[in-house]
Amino acid sequence: MKRSLALLALLTLGAWVPACSAIWGFEDGTLGADGVEASDGAPVPDDPDAASDPDGGIDLDATSDAAPPDCDTRVADPLGYFVDRGSGRDAPGCGEPNAPCGTVAWVFEHYEARFHPFVHVAVADYTGSLTLPETARRLGLVVEGRWGVRIQGARRVWQPYCGPVPTRLIGTSSETIRVESRYSLTVPPPSEPTDAATDADGGDADPDATSDAAVTPTEPYDLVLSSLEISTKAEAGPSESLYGLFASKSFVKLVDCSLTAAAGGSGTDGAPGVPGAGGAVSCPPDGTRPERTRGTDGATGADAPVVLVAGDFTPQGYRGLDGPSGQPGVRGGNGGPVATGCLTPPTAGCGGNAATAGGGGSAGGSSIAAYLWEARVELLRTSTRASGGGAGGNGAPGAGGGTGGRGTGGLLCGLNLLPQGSEGGTGGGAGAGAGGAGGGSFCFAVGSPSRLEGFDPTRCTRSEAPGRGGVGPGPQKAPDGIAAALYTEPDGGTEPSP
Repeated sequence: MKRSLALLALLTLGAWVPACSAIWGFEDGTLGADGVEASDGAPVPDDPDAASDPDGGIDLDATSDAAPPDCDTRVADPLGYFVDRGSGRDAPGCGEPNAPCGTVAWVFEHYEARFHPFVHVAVADYTGSLTLPETARRLGLVVEGRWGVRIQGARRVWQPYCGPVPTRLIGTSSETIRVESRYSLTVPPPSEPTDAATDADGGDADPDATSDAAVTPTEPYDLVLSSLEISTKAEAGPSESLYGLFASKSFVKLVDCSLTAAAGGSGTDGAPGVPGAGGAVSCPPDGTRPERTRGTDGATGADAPVVLVAGDFTPQGYRGLDGPSGQPGVRGGNGGPVATGCLTPPTAGCGGNAATAGGGGSAGGSSIAAYLWEARVELLRTSTRASGGGAGGNGAPGAGGGTGGRGTGGLLCGLNLLPQGSEGGTGGGAGAGAGGAGGGSFCFAVGSPSRLEGFDPTRCTRSEAPGRGGVGPGPQKAPDGIAAALYTEPDGGTEPSP
């Protein structure tokens, strides 16, 4: 049976047209495997001598083992969107075969319902993070790469490309592709596992197998990604986690794709505590103290508690735990009462100011090929790669409190010719901050409840170690990040796979 993701999209939507000839575009004079022409009339024949390639010398007739099965039998939907970085242009109304858009990001940002929900993407690198348009939710939007474009005069002929050059989607923000919808795992009920599925322990299932249940869900997909290399931006910011795919309350299918996440960003060290300033020489005396006695010293702030777990799952993503700051000190007390009725009265010194606490280190960011939150994701011949987690930042030490003000002496207080003032207490020192947890390295991080189907741990690669935990207070250390092919929310009762 020939593979056609255009048909897949039609099945998920229901029948757009009753006849097969209308589905495949025969009535419009537009064909599939031999090319979709860009104008009315008979199909334009493939003519390599007349072809030009705007992307720089790509042989559109090349073949490669990297191409997916049945690559050359794919059929384009002439009423879908067409994207070509080389010859297309982002402008209102773009997307037709002879007037393609220049980027996938433009299609997502300006999606028009007048097009069929099928986006054909020519081989090239496309930068820009993508968020599923609200107008395309539950339509089964298909984004498929590995299409070639022959320029023949004023016309463009679209054909499957099965050579070694991939179609790459490269993110520019934390998430390369974000799919957020209104999907519920209780509607529809989870389908039975397909032949393509395998569990976290590996199993013996055929990763290349498929079935009607795998391509004809009870509810339509929000997004189908096919024949694409999807990667995050190359460098994360401080404590930033990177996600190839972020699926929230959505139903997503990936076919013949790869997801690659670069390393998470390193955490930042906490800010050191600042010593307290010394007390001034004159403050209202502390009436609870004996006369002319020194004020009480301020209490010292406690060190921060050490982080005990590496991170947790949230609707916003996997969150590494930052180290908390230490506790600030307490200001010293003012000096005790001084003599009164003086020609020049003495003063009570002010208490020394408390120090500020040492700051906690921030957590390292994680490298996550795909994150699921209350979502369902199906995989078919899809590989994932996670890089290392960022190191957690170190906690900073606290500082010492300021000295108390000494107070000033007086003059002629009755028989006491030179009465003394009272000294303020020393301000309290502050505690040290704790280190932040190290970032994780996950091919899949699955928040509960979610459903992942077709997972094959042999298609997961982790190229680097998770991030180390930050140090502080003192020699104590926060947890290192977690590394797992499949890491599920601990409350769900599933242990990380090796």
